[in-house]
Amino acid sequence: MSGKELKLKYGSSSDCGRRPYQQDDYLIITDLFDLKDTHLFAVFDGHGDDGAKASQYIKQILPDFLNKYKDNFLKDPKATLTQIYDEMAETLCDNDQIDTYISGTTAVIAIFHDGKLIISNVGDSRVVVGLEDEKGNITAKQMTVDHNCYNKEEYDRIISKGGRIEALQFGEESFGPLRIFKGSLPYPGLVVSRSLGDEVARRLGVISKPDINIIDIDNKLKFCVLATDGVWDGLSNDEVVEIVNANMDDPQKASEQVTQGSLDGMDKLQIDDNTTNVCVVLSH
Repeated sequence: MSGKELKLKYGSSSDCGRRPYQQDDYLIITDLFDLKDTHLFAVFDGHGDDGAKASQYIKQILPDFLNKYKDNFLKDPKATLTQIYDEMAETLCDNDQIDTYISGTTAVIAIFHDGKLIISNVGDSRVVVGLEDEKGNITAKQMTVDHNCYNKEEYDRIISKGGRIEALQFGEESFGPLRIFKGSLPYPGLVVSRSLGDEVARRLGVISKPDINIIDIDNKLKFCVLATDGVWDGLSNDEVVEIVNANMDDPQKASEQVTQGSLDGMDKLQIDDNTTNVCVVLSH
């Protein structure tokens, strides 16, 4: 498949959920670098008071960094993406128009290029693919690592840097996910252990280094879904893949159904969050 035109269909959908404003964002660039086999899809989930500004800004500067390091990316995408994440994090924190003291964003990026699917992420936004097995059944496979304090490697790094990890407390009860705090202070209260921005949390072991996963694009790979944690809070990987598999001829419909399913799922669990997803279907 190397160098050949890659035909994709895709759809995207987003909803505030019960939140008063949207902090998620997404980016789609077809024919990246003017190459017919190279396409980029990404989603971002901002957090903190300036989370929306953070996610929008990373969406804005990502294409600039990719174009700046185009030649490097084509030679060594893994090393180049690691450098780009680091420089985007620095650029975001240097932006005087965005308060990144306790605000930042996740990022998950999927780039189809030269017969490969190159997936990178920081935070808990996720990529799940639909793979066809020998019997013709479509199965879900998660291609990203959720960077949070339930991951031992992440937990150990935060503790070693002096971070305090616990869930929110209400009297004697704790509720919600594990969060990262500074000493005895009630902030930053960050759920993710890797992100872009979050200046206080960076001193507590939160890093901007992405995990990167590169897989071959073959006939088994039918589609991929990029989504913020609002989707995965409301639906399982298998449920998302089931929805997309039933609507492969119309990825926009699939994306909208994933959004509605995640909203319904979060309502049942009494979770409030934004939800954003991009569904990409391959035409082999």
